[in-house]
Amino acid sequence: MEDATAISQGNMVIEKVLGLTCHWYDVKTCKYKRNLMSRLLVFSVNLGGMILIIIILADYMKEFKHSPNVHPLMKFVTSTNFQIRIILVAFTLGHILQHDAAIAKLKMQLEALEQRCQTIIKLSLQTKVRFKRLYYLKCFLVSYIYMAIFGVGLVALPNDIDLRKILVVIVYGNTMSQWCMILFQYFQLLWKICCLLYQMEEYLSDVAKGYDDTCRNHTSEKQACTKLSWLLVTHSQLCRLLQELERNFKWQLLISRWANITTNSITLYFAFAFHKTLYDSVGILYSGGLTYLMLICDLYLNDYLCDMTAQSFDDLEMALKVFNNINYQGKMLDQECEEFSFYVCNRKLNLKLAGALNLNRQSWFSMMSALVMNAIVLIQSHLRTSFDE
Repeated sequence: MEDATAISQGNMVIEKVLGLTCHWYDVKTCKYKRNLMSRLLVFSVNLGGMILIIIILADYMKEFKHSPNVHPLMKFVTSTNFQIRIILVAFTLGHILQHDAAIAKLKMQLEALEQRCQTIIKLSLQTKVRFKRLYYLKCFLVSYIYMAIFGVGLVALPNDIDLRKILVVIVYGNTMSQWCMILFQYFQLLWKICCLLYQMEEYLSDVAKGYDDTCRNHTSEKQACTKLSWLLVTHSQLCRLLQELERNFKWQLLISRWANITTNSITLYFAFAFHKTLYDSVGILYSGGLTYLMLICDLYLNDYLCDMTAQSFDDLEMALKVFNNINYQGKMLDQECEEFSFYVCNRKLNLKLAGALNLNRQSWFSMMSALVMNAIVLIQSHLRTSFDE
């Protein structure tokens, strides 16, 4: 227990240092709090990183635009790429300032609900292993994207490697990768909610099986009704937290998807059009393509968890149908099952892959394909004008 508490405290310190939150967890009161120092730390980290990014990109674009060997179309596309990245960074900082308190409150409510559920129900070993694998895969993808952004900063920023450049790269990489950590925060909360939903579905199946196997009398029927009533109330509370999670992250999901897919498509054009040799292009395509693949897998993992969450509602409805094959001794359990069934049928789950926009996976991949095709058209246009000159 002490190790888990130390790990939780360490994670909160890391989040404050990275500028993701100004809240810290008080073990004695089991609440998230914040003070003036934590607010100033988060504000200074984000403000300093934002100013540094604007200065670095402005100096880089000034030298880039005055280069006589760069095609005008290349200058325009590269400038657009930097502007989109700055928009993503600025929007992420605004998301932290606006939703930090609401997310901390959501974490506290979810933790209390999780502790209450663990005293009554337990997750099966197979489902537990499945969720752990998803979490470990997500940690690997986030770590790779996080380190890739630092690698780009180390290569792209001017001057030789010294202590000053390393510090600049740390601040630059941390601010540029905050969107990735925010999506990881969204994944953590959704992962916990989805895990609890599957716990409830398994618990409902156990209640139906236990009532069917035991001697059905008034006492066993009353116990089953109590369990169903508790499950209904807890499930509705969890759905309310799920809706609040979607409301706090919907615009961040949309901007993160749009900015990263667009900028990586521009990078494809940059690799072909800017470098004179095929060897340099292949090098950028290899490193950038691998990062692009990891990014797609990271987004797909969020989508897969959304599908699992939606599937848990269907599984809950199927588990509830087991009670239809049971001959009730009284009307109390029958009424409780009807109320639960009515709740499940009318509970609308609206998880959107792109947050604020209602896009399914097919339409999203169509948009990605269109961006890649536009990058190919730009490559052809650039190569044709270069050959004419």
